[in-house]
Amino acid sequence: MLLHNVHWIHNPHIAPTLLNPTINYLHRAAQFLAAMGHSFLPHRSDDSQTALVWKREQQALSSQPIPLQTTFRLTLAYATFELIFVDDQDEPIERIALSGRSQPELIAKIQSFTQQLGATPHQFQPITHYKLPSHPIDDGTPFDTPNPKHLQEMTAYRTNMSLILDNVRTLFQHTSPIHIWPHHFDSAVLITLDHDKAGQPIKTIGVGLAIPDDLCTTPYLYISHWTRENITTNKPLFKLPDGAHWTQGERPIALLSISQIALLKGTAEQKTLISHFLISGINASLDQIQASQHRL
Repeated sequence: MLLHNVHWIHNPHIAPTLLNPTINYLHRAAQFLAAMGHSFLPHRSDDSQTALVWKREQQALSSQPIPLQTTFRLTLAYATFELIFVDDQDEPIERIALSGRSQPELIAKIQSFTQQLGATPHQFQPITHYKLPSHPIDDGTPFDTPNPKHLQEMTAYRTNMSLILDNVRTLFQHTSPIHIWPHHFDSAVLITLDHDKAGQPIKTIGVGLAIPDDLCTTPYLYISHWTRENITTNKPLFKLPDGAHWTQGERPIALLSISQIALLKGTAEQKTLISHFLISGINASLDQIQASQHRL
């Protein structure tokens, strides 16, 4: 089994659709972390200066390291729903509570503290090159306090996915770091299977955990594939385990809703379902794009 050595946190304990308000708050709060990278780091062609990471020990989202007078990160602690500036040893140096504060108030507080760390007065700025779906927060409504149990559940999702993707990365020679992309708020790795003579990727597979969107009303695991030349086969797609399915369209995506995992009450059963989903979905993608990598 793919996840045999993973210390799995049993989840979910809460109906996944009930988590959506908390997911929306976390998604909005994560934009402050993404803006930190966008404001202080060189911009990259893939926008990865905005990418976030999950810190398992701290149970927090984190920006990338920001080098000013000292190196620091801005983190989002899920359990306490607060922004925490941490030093290069992950020790807190400033805390900013989110609940009861609006976006403009929080931006002003972040600008004030980054000035103390060597930034210019308005160097920290919110991201404007992409938009999230509309939310009352955008119009100045203060952040509310999410349900603590829902925050705990979302912590389990992020930690479990971090463990899953760590396992997936060991199976392939060329994989990206685990990124949490602030626009779509998905935890993901990109597996590069074949390169051209210039070293550019021409066949890839993406594996990740997405938040609710047009494809699914709950968080879901996904496996997608891509080829630069749009090469695919006409082979039938591998059958996925019960509860998972392929999306319709020119380039199908393997999808497993968290709701299906929730139906399994045991930790071992949850791990087995996800392991079978990953193996069947990745193998199907390898076949579809005619990758040189052997099946798992």
